[in-house]
Amino acid sequence: MWLEYEENTTDEARFCQAIDKLDPIIHSIFKKSDWRANKFTEKRLREEKEKYFIDFPTIIDLFNKLVKYAKDNDYFIE
Repeated sequence: MWLEYEENTTDEARFCQAIDKLDPIIHSIFKKSDWRANKFTEKRLREEKEKYFIDFPTIIDLFNKLVKYAKDNDYFIE
């Protein structure tokens, strides 16, 4: 199962990867100082994470809402 996850070869593995990539965003959404200290930009966040969410409409929708919240509240250094 671990190799399946690492190789991202099944729907289940892609789903697990998506959840793993979304989890830290959710956990840090109210820690604006962390985002700014780590110099996050919307572009960087999208480049690093968005590709994992494309196959999952509900997850990409949540991701976009979190990005909007971060943008509206000046989390990004842009």
